[in-house]
Amino acid sequence: MRLGDPDGDTIAEFQDEVRPRGEEPVDIVADRDGHLHVDHQRGRRARRRRVRRSRRVRSAATDADRVLMTSRKLRSTAAALDTAGRFDEARIPLERALTEGEAARGHDDVQVGAIAAQLAGVYRRLAEGGKSESLYQRAIAIMDQTLGAGHPVTAQV
Repeated sequence: MRLGDPDGDTIAEFQDEVRPRGEEPVDIVADRDGHLHVDHQRGRRARRRRVRRSRRVRSAATDADRVLMTSRKLRSTAAALDTAGRFDEARIPLERALTEGEAARGHDDVQVGAIAAQLAGVYRRLAEGGKSESLYQRAIAIMDQTLGAGHPVTAQV
């Protein structure tokens, strides 16, 4: 599935084969108003048909929306670098995402906790145990406070 902006440029792509069936909400930030286009293919590989839908964006992104979207892009970049074994390179966008997230959303926000947990994992793979441990503890404290100790996301940290 591909999401395109009013000019036809790709904003996001999703691999539908790893997504759950049924309705799935997607939170995307658009830089400006206009029509967004969703392209996806339905059916099995042998007999796919392309479906295109258009959705109107009613307002452009706010500054808070842009910070959140930038954070997501940085986390996505870091995840790709981490998967490729480029841990030192993955650390840089995560540190930036953490700094920007704290400035925009506060030190105890759930998204800040998610970034801290991701960065802790990178530090663990870089064998920087002290930094990793403190970030994991911080992430767990944030998740406990915002989601609760029994929440599945808290358990994953």
